[in-house]
Amino acid sequence: MTIQGGKIYDILRTYNKQVKYSKASSSEKSSPDKNIDKVIISSDARKLSFISSLMAEIGKSDKETLQKIDSFTQDVDFGSVSEEDLAELKQNILKTL
Repeated sequence: MTIQGGKIYDILRTYNKQVKYSKASSSEKSSPDKNIDKVIISSDARKLSFISSLMAEIGKSDKETLQKIDSFTQDVDFGSVSEEDLAELKQNILKTL
């Protein structure tokens, strides 16, 4: 059985990646607080995401429906509202529409 030079290179490269990954994962296990990424989503982005999911669930994308949804959500502070409250708001809007 013969192994071509390119295949040997691929095998060694894969092995090297696995060794590096095992070192990285073992260091992550020892200090989990060092590598925590935090993402902050703006209230406008949360509102846009909420409205987009509503529009997708409703199946309509006309201007009138968007205005109705906007009227329901204009007093909501999307920066501090919980996911449970958003789910409840979504259900109420879906019932109304």
